[in-house]
Amino acid sequence: MAHEIVILTPEPENAAVWLTENLFFAPAGENTLHNGSCTVRLQKGPPQPTPALAKGQYTAGIAHMALRTADIKKALTHCKEKQLDLILTDDHEFYNPKVYGEGEYYFNIRSPFGVTVEISQHVQGAEYGQTKIIEGLDHMGLPSADFDAQLASLKAQGFAEEFTPVTNHNDAEGTIRCCMMRKDALVLEVYQFLDMTPVPMQCDAPLQLHGVALV
Repeated sequence: MAHEIVILTPEPENAAVWLTENLFFAPAGENTLHNGSCTVRLQKGPPQPTPALAKGQYTAGIAHMALRTADIKKALTHCKEKQLDLILTDDHEFYNPKVYGEGEYYFNIRSPFGVTVEISQHVQGAEYGQTKIIEGLDHMGLPSADFDAQLASLKAQGFAEEFTPVTNHNDAEGTIRCCMMRKDALVLEVYQFLDMTPVPMQCDAPLQLHGVALV
């Protein structure tokens, strides 16, 4: 089964306008948008309330769609000029150590239709041959309730590790295990917050990835 990124939203037309005006997507067929290697299908669905999480909980499931940039500073400036709803640290991008060797820079955008979009740049080897500030799919974010079981499941589906799993730590989230898993052009960022309790994501969450079995 082919992998397919689907966004469920009550107003697909408005989501299409937001993606094209802000993140360089272009129409690619009925209810379909394209940005470099990233193709999404917009599907009409019910509005999704933000789940209420207690302190120390996190949601497990497909959590974000990460688009790629070769210059995180320029990408952040662009998104600030567009007045997007950004998740930053001290008004700057975040840094995720150890992944891909020297780490990764990123920041997140809260879309008006319930989907979190990450903008990501690998510290090492960040020349992607881009023609736009933000172009192409970097990965899909998959916080997991059981890191080892999820990796084993993905390996059984033909995914392979991009690097040996790493362990990071920060004061806000505690200890985090992380690995990028690739199959063809699709990369999944699998991670688990070891000091927190996972809460399963609803099956009708606004961001979905078809063609991959999740633990």
